[in-house]
Amino acid sequence: MNSFDPMAIAVDWLDAYRASDPDIDNLYADDAAILCGCDDETAISNSAARKAYWASRYTEKPAGDLIDIEDRGGNVVALTYRAAGNAVLAVLSLDESSGLITLQRCGPL
Repeated sequence: MNSFDPMAIAVDWLDAYRASDPDIDNLYADDAAILCGCDDETAISNSAARKAYWASRYTEKPAGDLIDIEDRGGNVVALTYRAAGNAVLAVLSLDESSGLITLQRCGPL
């Protein structure tokens, strides 16, 4: 059994995004990847690139209201939220041991 709550981590992630928190990268495993389909297909796989990605997201596509959150089992949580007026789906896969995000897949609905 996990010693962390995947849903709570997903909410923490969205809260960090909404707050433009520069420490959002602390929610990711060192080798975590972001696969973003919001504009162009973007694949990011290191901390420096994630930090640059988030810096641009905070100004270009700030997060708004949570629309839905779903526990998909197996340490995977899907969040639907508004960003720059559009609905976005983000699927977060978490490491079973640490509870850190290992993969983020996101894109518009």
